[in-house]
Amino acid sequence: MFDAILEAAVEEAGEGGVGAFASDADTASIGVLQARGFEPDGRRLSQWQRRPEDGPLPTVPLADGYRIRGLRGPEEFAERVALHRAAFPSSRLTVDKYARLPTVPHYRFEDDLVVEAADGTLAAYALTWYDGDGRVGELEPVGTHPDHQRRGLSRAVVTAGVARLFERGARVVQVYSDAAEAPAEALYAAAGFRRYAGHQRYSNRPTAATTS
Repeated sequence: MFDAILEAAVEEAGEGGVGAFASDADTASIGVLQARGFEPDGRRLSQWQRRPEDGPLPTVPLADGYRIRGLRGPEEFAERVALHRAAFPSSRLTVDKYARLPTVPHYRFEDDLVVEAADGTLAAYALTWYDGDGRVGELEPVGTHPDHQRRGLSRAVVTAGVARLFERGARVVQVYSDAAEAPAEALYAAAGFRRYAGHQRYSNRPTAATTS
């Protein structure tokens, strides 16, 4: 199945190249990638997990003037996208793309958590996802506006998101971070997550992927 998906992706990408992540322990997928000429391109992800039995969540007081809430609706998509792009300047996310989210299974406005500043603007966010069949929660993505960093907002909204997912019945909550991003790695460790696995990115254009 993975080989068929990979073949379709390569065909669709044409000269653009394809990248795919594989867990370090997933020797079967790594074998499929290598057989198709994929090579490690240098990027790695950390997979973090948090379970209810790991103990109580840390208490994270929210800085004065901020509050955590769910996204109100489509009327906030433009500001939500602007917040994401401020947190991740290289992102190509657009309002049109974000507007498709309500059609995606498991997306709910109340799970699209944001931190609102005293002036009503959005300062940070953590989009939470919950699969009730597998009882698995995920945080993706998480970010803070540069003007509001170093105030503990990401940690506060992440902790709030995990608490909500546990309340809904999640047996495990996970999140991925770029292994090269020390602040993100520190954030999830401080929020009580443990590093579950490492994932290497493989590319059929390894030189281009490394320099992009």
